[in-house]
Amino acid sequence: MEQQRYYFDTSIWVDHYLKRGDHAEDVFNLIVKIIADDDIIIFSDYIEQELKDIGFSYDEIWVMTLLDKKRFVEESTNHQRTG
Repeated sequence: MEQQRYYFDTSIWVDHYLKRGDHAEDVFNLIVKIIADDDIIIFSDYIEQELKDIGFSYDEIWVMTLLDKKRFVEESTNHQRTG
């Protein structure tokens, strides 16, 4: 089966990191599922910049994406937002 690719917007990363709101546990469970299914979470330069713009440090952003980058997080500068 082909690997699925997931792109989380900035608010999802913030909810997960800050354990904010009712969605934090849902986000965590989705990340666990994605990892278990050996799928890919895309973390773009655009998201990184948005997180910096709202006040997150490089270290905080790095911690947000500590999902074994070699396997589960693909840094992509080619991702285009839709919607």
